[in-house]
Amino acid sequence: LKGRLEILLEGLHLQSEIRWERADILPYHPGCCASLSLGGQMLGYIGELHPKIRSEFSLPEQPFCITELDLDLLLNQWQQAHQMQEISSFTPIYEDLAVVVNQDLPVAQVLGEMEQAGRPLLKQVTLFDVYTGEQVAADKKSLAFALTFQANDRTLQDKDVQKIRQKIVRRLEQTCDAQLRS
Repeated sequence: LKGRLEILLEGLHLQSEIRWERADILPYHPGCCASLSLGGQMLGYIGELHPKIRSEFSLPEQPFCITELDLDLLLNQWQQAHQMQEISSFTPIYEDLAVVVNQDLPVAQVLGEMEQAGRPLLKQVTLFDVYTGEQVAADKKSLAFALTFQANDRTLQDKDVQKIRQKIVRRLEQTCDAQLRS
């Protein structure tokens, strides 16, 4: 039963958010029960039915596994995690940005800083080149990114994108000790 429940949670893309803890609560067999919480809220229980409860209902002498889930909580969490976004009818603007950073700096950190600084108009950041060689210092690397800017309520102007680009560059200079590569 636990495997089936894990398949359900995986299908809803919620398995990584579930917290499993040992629990002792009726109608479950002591030591054979777990509570599940999702987003800090009690989702339910899973475990083996207590033998006394099983005999009260004249069930066969074999272990019965049962689960109890708060389906409203499960569906609400799924909906929050998977909200649809309207596709913008306004034209995106594409730009490239190359920065030089320390060799040991993770690309994920640079991506995260760019995404935070570019919100909400920076819709996508894609790394397309990593360069180490003669044109950069030995302890440095050059990272080149393709940026997509887009608004849902208007067509962006070059000045809008320039502001965001400057904000991204400043953020990278401050947090990643990055230098704009020309």
